[in-house]
Amino acid sequence: ALAVASLLAARLLLLRLATRAVRTWRVRLCQQLLRAPLRQIEQQGSSGLMATLTNDIAEVTEALIKFPLQCVNGAVIVACFGYLFWLSWPLALGFLLTMALGIATYEIVVRRARRHMVLLRDTWDRLIEQFTALVDGNKELKLNRQRRERFAAAELAPTAATMMEASWRFNSTFAV
Repeated sequence: ALAVASLLAARLLLLRLATRAVRTWRVRLCQQLLRAPLRQIEQQGSSGLMATLTNDIAEVTEALIKFPLQCVNGAVIVACFGYLFWLSWPLALGFLLTMALGIATYEIVVRRARRHMVLLRDTWDRLIEQFTALVDGNKELKLNRQRRERFAAAELAPTAATMMEASWRFNSTFAV
């Protein structure tokens, strides 16, 4: 019961910290936007800023929530390697070499996936821009059937297809 209660308390505390951090980051980013020169904001683009305010901050929060678990996992690995060194240092060195090879391989995959991630982010920004245009210009699109069909077929559908392809390539690189 004590273990369950302490686990619940730790999760709730971490959740409180994460939600406060999200609020702080969003408010701080909004304040920076209000102080930034208009030219700089226009260069960044409203869709990129919206993606940052919504998606990026949520991703950082997710990492913040997972951080304590990663620390525990790291401590378990260090303890296991310490024990393994105590039992058989040649075997432990073999495991360390294997682990180093795994980390190097993972880094190669991450570098390869990074270009897909850049395309994914750029496409996400365009998709947010098109969603905003869809919502803001909905009345106009409803009034003009030709414009509505052209918007859906020439802009929204290709961007969504590019997003799907970029997402598939990014995620499949890690899956492989």
